Amino acid sequence: MDDPKRIMAVEPGSIAAALGIQPGSRLLAVDGEPVPDVFAWRLALLAPVYVLTIEEPDGSLVEYEIEADEDEEIGLEFAEPLMDHCRRCQNRCIFCFIDQLPANLRETLYFKDDDLRLSFLTGNYVTLTNVSDAELDRLIRARLSPMNVSVHTTDPELRVRMMRNPAAARIMEQLRRIVDGGIRLNVQLVLCPGLNDGPALERTLGDLATLGPCLQSIAAVPVGLTRYRESLGLPQLETYTPARAAAVIDSCERWQARFLDSHGSRLFYLGDEFYLRAGRPLPLPEHYEDYPQLENGVGLLTSFASDLEDMLSGLEPRPALRPRTLLLPVGVDAAPFLASWSRRIEARFPGLGLQVLAVPSLFFGPRITVTGLVTGGDLLAALAENEVPPDAVLLIPDVMLRAGEPLFLDDLSVADIARRSGLETRITGSRAAGLVDTIRALAAERPVP
Repeated sequence: MDDPKRIMAVEPGSIAAALGIQPGSRLLAVDGEPVPDVFAWRLALLAPVYVLTIEEPDGSLVEYEIEADEDEEIGLEFAEPLMDHCRRCQNRCIFCFIDQLPANLRETLYFKDDDLRLSFLTGNYVTLTNVSDAELDRLIRARLSPMNVSVHTTDPELRVRMMRNPAAARIMEQLRRIVDGGIRLNVQLVLCPGLNDGPALERTLGDLATLGPCLQSIAAVPVGLTRYRESLGLPQLETYTPARAAAVIDSCERWQARFLDSHGSRLFYLGDEFYLRAGRPLPLPEHYEDYPQLENGVGLLTSFASDLEDMLSGLEPRPALRPRTLLLPVGVDAAPFLASWSRRIEARFPGLGLQVLAVPSLFFGPRITVTGLVTGGDLLAALAENEVPPDAVLLIPDVMLRAGEPLFLDDLSVADIARRSGLETRITGSRAAGLVDTIRALAAERPVP
């Protein structure tokens, strides 16, 4: 494993480049003190003058005294963005999705991070079970905000039982420490029917309501269960039925009214799956205020619809230069919603037909219904089960793929899908703007001579 403080790149024209610091060197200290991570590094660089101790590729040590203006970047890129190794999760949560994965997937899929520092760098949600009081205080003093915390329940005994870690009991003490330090807080709850919903959820929301104005948002999403749980010997859990999902929505609406009165914000929001499972209408855009947890699928479909409405309203009909069928595969949950927009999209692009393809999850099982967990094998199976025009263009949402790579979770590539299906394929953004941009480009394509 590479040294996380090894310098991988030096930005041209930067202070480091002017000093002649070379890639392959290692940062050893600032002002004679070791640097534990990127946050200590950033704080050290705030000093008007500081001294870097660098071990060069040949093993020699060099000290550089640096005097920089506030807006000057030193220009060093390290092997790890954290400048430290990522901390692994120490919990054994009964609902953990990673524990439900089958064997023989790519190794990176099995890594469970639970590093509070990633809350600031990437927006990750963490449990606080592996952070010491001293480390928590250090990050609070650094004034890095917000902190994103996976709470699940504030009942100490229930949280320990669900996360199977005695350190999970201290959650309210830790959350109070955070907000007392003036740090903004976002909270996530993974709800499991009969465990941390119902009365347990009422307790959790009541406890969180005491945290004051630093509490920015609370979001609840339903547990995701794969078909491998039983064979892996994992605890038995249930999925949300329409009635149970409706009960969570009713509770949410009561608490939103309370939070509007006490905090001036709804604060508490539900993942889209609850409304889809309950057969309830999706909330309007104003319900989500500024969409504080959109990345967790909270208000994603409402945001998509709002953005799509705005984009289509501003488009004059543009006849396609080359009539074709566009095939958009999505998870089972989102398919009816997106299909309801297909006629509106077609009206703006005459000659292009948009067909939404619901893709059941054969890989993870029927209880997994979201687009982001569709595998390449699932997609091929759905294509085989449906009549697809041979000249169709397959639009693959980027949320199905590994970040930065055209690979599905089962390591099939977009090229594999094109070869085995015989279809022309395009990767499209999963937000409204990305989809419309892709369709607009296809409408402008001329027929091949």
